[in-house]
Amino acid sequence: MKHRDEDRNDMKDGDSQERGERSFARRRPRPSADLVFDYKDPESLKPFISETGKIVPARVSRLSSKQQRQLTTQVKRARQLAILPIAPSHNF
Repeated sequence: MKHRDEDRNDMKDGDSQERGERSFARRRPRPSADLVFDYKDPESLKPFISETGKIVPARVSRLSSKQQRQLTTQVKRARQLAILPIAPSHNF
């Protein structure tokens, strides 16, 4: 029966594993607190819309709950006025 430490030693992906170091992904910086969304400016809204046309969740965009609610409202307004597409364009 192997111990947990032995399992870790079996997984040697690179030099960092051999030295006992862990590799962590760097977090994206949090957007500024004074970020203001405007439905008339689609370029400021596009980074918060995924490739499939969905609004990016707060855990991914790292927005506060208040900012996420404002973003959602502004994106929906822009879609209703046809400033932003509701769905991405499809290539046939």
